[in-house]
Amino acid sequence: MALDVLAVGIMSMLSCVLLPGWGLKQSLIALGMKFRSDPVSSWLSSFAFGVHVNAVTFIICWVIVDPAHPIPLATAIISVDIALGLLGFWFSRKRPTINIPLFAVLFLGTVLGVFASLRFPSTLDSLQILQVQNYILGWGGGHLLGSGAFTGIKALMLGGLDIPIQSGFGGLTLVPSLIHWDLPVTTVAAANKVLLFWLSSAVALYAARQLRFEFSFLAAVLILGNFVLSHLGIWGLFTTGKDSAYSIVMAVAALLALTETDDDAHEPGLFMSAALLLGAAATPYLMIFWALYFLYSGGAVLRQVARQAIWCVVPLSLTVVGVKNHFAPPGSSPVALLHVLILAAGATFALVAFSRRVSLRDYQIRGGLLVFASAVPAICILGIAVVMPVTGHIIIAVENGKAVTESYAPLDGKMTAADFLFKFYKTNNPVFSLLAIFALVFTPFLSSRLRTPFFLALFSFLPLTAFLAFLHVKLGLGLLPDFNLWDITRNTLQWWIGALAAIFVLLGGRALIERTPKLSAAIVPFASVLFLLGVTMHLRYHAFLWSQQPTVTPSGGYDHPASAAAMDFIWREGRGLPAYVSGNSTYSPYFYFFPMYGAKKIAHFRPEVIGSEPEQVFLTNAADLKTIIRFAEQRGASGLVKEIEPDAFVVKLINDGKGSIDLSAIPAHLSNLVGAFEFETSGDVGFRWAPQKVTLELVAMHSHDQQVCLNLKFVNAWADSDLSIKLTSTLESVTIAVPPTATFSNPAEANICGVQDSSGLTSIDILSNKEARHFAGDPRAVSFGMLWPLN
Repeated sequence: MALDVLAVGIMSMLSCVLLPGWGLKQSLIALGMKFRSDPVSSWLSSFAFGVHVNAVTFIICWVIVDPAHPIPLATAIISVDIALGLLGFWFSRKRPTINIPLFAVLFLGTVLGVFASLRFPSTLDSLQILQVQNYILGWGGGHLLGSGAFTGIKALMLGGLDIPIQSGFGGLTLVPSLIHWDLPVTTVAAANKVLLFWLSSAVALYAARQLRFEFSFLAAVLILGNFVLSHLGIWGLFTTGKDSAYSIVMAVAALLALTETDDDAHEPGLFMSAALLLGAAATPYLMIFWALYFLYSGGAVLRQVARQAIWCVVPLSLTVVGVKNHFAPPGSSPVALLHVLILAAGATFALVAFSRRVSLRDYQIRGGLLVFASAVPAICILGIAVVMPVTGHIIIAVENGKAVTESYAPLDGKMTAADFLFKFYKTNNPVFSLLAIFALVFTPFLSSRLRTPFFLALFSFLPLTAFLAFLHVKLGLGLLPDFNLWDITRNTLQWWIGALAAIFVLLGGRALIERTPKLSAAIVPFASVLFLLGVTMHLRYHAFLWSQQPTVTPSGGYDHPASAAAMDFIWREGRGLPAYVSGNSTYSPYFYFFPMYGAKKIAHFRPEVIGSEPEQVFLTNAADLKTIIRFAEQRGASGLVKEIEPDAFVVKLINDGKGSIDLSAIPAHLSNLVGAFEFETSGDVGFRWAPQKVTLELVAMHSHDQQVCLNLKFVNAWADSDLSIKLTSTLESVTIAVPPTATFSNPAEANICGVQDSSGLTSIDILSNKEARHFAGDPRAVSFGMLWPLN
């Protein structure tokens, strides 16, 4: 990432998020609203208000503002944000002070955030980022309707215009994306990882203080450590910086704000509203939590529920309608936002009126019923064990008007409950994952102090939400698409274990020694030791990820070199064009990332799509490249072909019937080592590590039915004294011994011949006699190496 992009992003966070958020809060305080004044709560409420300001800004822009002049638009937005900040200074009656613990965790967050932005210079896997990019490129928004602001507002309300889903997250990156309008939004948004780590650091400190853990700063570092060194951190905070990570971290603050007993507190509603505006991932869990909280309290928290509804009615309506319409089956009519808002507002008004007339405090659940509620986590985990395995049908694409479905874990029909709970995400801390589940099950029984409506709901909402999602798929109820239910089931471990496992472990430790308070000071240090033990057990998953360098391109960067080059090619040569990805290519695992770089449409390659549009982009392997070139030669199509690496090509095809493709840069034979790992270099020597078995495929571009002879070179990865490799083709079978001295500079060689089939393909199976093993800090299982590309 360029430093100017990072600098603009940080300045935008300060001037367009925290400053207007703080200014709005101070203005509301002047009008009589009460907010907690401690530094951590104050910082979080300023951030939450900043999210609301950005959400409103993005919705207004999306519906009525033409982005044709991005710099003046960015200037106008910044001016309004600064004005809000100045208004806050006008109303503020307290001089700002520096809180050392908050300053310390924010400094730590800055270091982690800058590292994340430079190490992972993109924000991927985000529909919201795609919406911002479509808006800036002029492909989305009410201005396309061309009939003024009223038409745009009407279309938004009645279903004629896409709803900007999670506009709070989209709004965070709007201003820097307008300033850097010549870059993909996914690249610009990577700078917001600094803000995400600020939020994570503040929430960790907030959690430690709200729950009154001993050694609160150490507890905050432990909670932040579990944020960072879990799947939530590795994938959510570092790699993608996506909306779900923002939403989950903000949801933790929304939950823990309820530990204060003040019914009139605005923080729970403000924080939950911000979490909904930032991402949809937390929504079902928060709804289940509040249902449990209300039920376990016997209705005593009715007033809090009503206040929560006031804060969340609009964000929740936007989320529900936006997600419903986006994931609707092909051909279905969109849900009108106006109708949902009217129903939600009416229900909220009735709830508020009822809460003012009726008090349910005399009906609080006590004694035996609370003990029964303590068993809910265990019952739900047992229910998951009974229901699994479960098969879901997840729509991954719509091609020719038909839904294309897959079954992914944990809804693949194979995964058991044990694998789901303990093995699903290996980047999660294994010790804390196990202890967190034990804490969910046993803590309510161990401690009467934690057998309160809030804590019972806190221990129950994750297992209950996951169980209901699995049961929904098992019974085929159809209330939600399987795609959303797949998200809910996997998000329980993908996000929430990283967010709450440390908190559950610390609460479980507190319950365990409740009768020996002298040991309370040992809980946080002992839990920290257990956490470090878990980190060392899965250190290779972290070390391998962090030790790599991204492939930086003019438009951004990514870890996978071929895909980084393809992303840059799409942005510069194929922006606004449909892109097709070969299913067995090196690009295939990154299929959903390419639209982030300007592809107007993304689909899997099929031969019949060639020539179906005036211009097309193909990210292809050698076999499909031959099919594309054959079509281009027959139809006289023109365009551009580039070899990114062996068996990885990009093609821009112009179907004008007037030209021809220059194939001078394409070798006569294209090779692919199916099953091997990515291309690497050692000095000046190129190679690929391989597991125990791979297949070499050689495709002739201009000939077929001929004999092909090859010279292959192998490396003894482990210096085994008895390594042998068997080569099998349609003509012969050859076995060679690979001595321990076979290195990159002195490889073992083997000659083998095969015959091309009618399509020009020659296949050679390569089998090692040694099982694959792991290098230290490397999750790949390697048996041998092979010099690459072939001469």
